[in-house]
Amino acid sequence: MLLKQIGEGLGNTVIEMVATIAANLLNVVLNYILIFGKLGFPALGLLGAGYATLISRIAMPLVLYAGFMYIKPIKHYFALMRTVKATLHGVVRIFSIGLPIAGQLVLEVSAFAFSAVMMGWLGDVPLASHQVAMGLASFTFMIANGVAMATTIRISFLLGTRNLESMERVSYSAVHLVVTYMGLCGLCFMLFRHQLPYIFTSDIRVIDQAASLLMVAALFELFDGLQVVCLGILRGFADVKAPMFIAGFSYTVIGLSVSYVCAFTLKMGPEGIWYGFLAGLVAAGILLALRIRKKIREVERLM
Repeated sequence: MLLKQIGEGLGNTVIEMVATIAANLLNVVLNYILIFGKLGFPALGLLGAGYATLISRIAMPLVLYAGFMYIKPIKHYFALMRTVKATLHGVVRIFSIGLPIAGQLVLEVSAFAFSAVMMGWLGDVPLASHQVAMGLASFTFMIANGVAMATTIRISFLLGTRNLESMERVSYSAVHLVVTYMGLCGLCFMLFRHQLPYIFTSDIRVIDQAASLLMVAALFELFDGLQVVCLGILRGFADVKAPMFIAGFSYTVIGLSVSYVCAFTLKMGPEGIWYGFLAGLVAAGILLALRIRKKIREVERLM
C-alpha cells in the first residue's frame, strides 16, 4: 500500500496495476498447484490457498520496488528519500491527514456492513439478494473511485503550483465525468435488472429481489459517484477532517436511521434498507459538493 501510494503520488499508476495483475495471476497458478497437488506438490487444500495468498502478497511489493528502481522519475525520488530523516513533526503531520481519511472509510464501511446485518434480520433471500446487488454496485463504483484518486493527485499538484484556473477545471471535469458514467451505469441497472443477477445465481427468488434492489441502486449511482469524486477533490486540498464528519453524519445518522425506519417501522423490507443508502449518499454528495465550493473560495482569497 505504501509503495502504491508513492507511485500514485508521483503520477505513475501503471506500475501498480502491473504488479497487482502479476500478483493475482501468480495467486491463481499457486492456488491450482498447492490446493490440488500439481507438479509434485502435495494437495494442501485450504492451507494451500493460504500459502498461495501469502506468496503473492510478498511478491507484490517486491515487483513494485523492482519496478521503481527502473523508472527514472521515481528512482530519483527514492534516492532523495535516503537523504531525508524522519522527524516527529513529519510523522504527526502524516497522521493528522491519514487518520481522518481512515475514519471516513471506517464510518462508510461500517454503515454498509451494519446494513448487511439488518438485511440478515429479514431472512436469507433478502441477504443473498443484497449481496448480489451490492456486488454489482461495487463493480461500477471502482471506476468512479479510480477517477477520484486521479483527481486527488491532479488537484494537489495544481494547488502546489498555484494554478487555480486549471484546478477548478479539473475539479468540475472530474465531477462531470463521474456523474455521467454513474448515470449510464444506473440506466443499465434499470434496463437489465432482471438479467444481471444471473451472473451470481439462478435462484429466481434471489433474482427477483435483487432486481428490485437494483432499481434503488440506479437512483443512488449518481450520488455515490458524486460523493466519492468530491472526497477525492477535497483530499487534494488536504481537507480531510470536515469530510470525515460529513461522512459520519450522512452514512450513520441519516443513512442507517432511514434504513431502519423504512425497513422495520414502515415495513418496506429490503428496499427500505436501500432507501437508507440513497438518503445517506444524497446527503453526502450534496454536503461534500458545498464543501468544495467553500474550499475553492478560500483558495481564491489566499491567492
